[in-house]
Amino acid sequence: MLTVELLRDGMSVTGFRVRGHAGWDEWGKDVVCAGVSAACHMALVGLADVLGEAVDLEKGNGYMMVRVPVHAAALPEVKAILRAFELEIQAIERSYPGNVEFVDPAARTGRAANRQVSR
Repeated sequence: MLTVELLRDGMSVTGFRVRGHAGWDEWGKDVVCAGVSAACHMALVGLADVLGEAVDLEKGNGYMMVRVPVHAAALPEVKAILRAFELEIQAIERSYPGNVEFVDPAARTGRAANRQVSR
């Protein structure tokens, strides 16, 4: 199972963490992993374009974390990129619920607004 978690500082989304493997198919043929990877890299490239070297990246086998400084999370461009990432991961989770789990810590505490968009 792939777990995709939003990282927050208070109510501000400051990045995301992805752990695991989807297990939908064998390595190299797993379209679920490919979709999540594409969403992650799109967000990373967009954030790096806006913020330059201020984007923190940790990457390893079955792991990726992308984080921006708290002050940068307030920028409209950064919010839009991270929101688009969130929506795409939610869409993948709906299509492959046994392979992807989306976690928003604010949703557990009731602080996140219900902003789901149907596809």
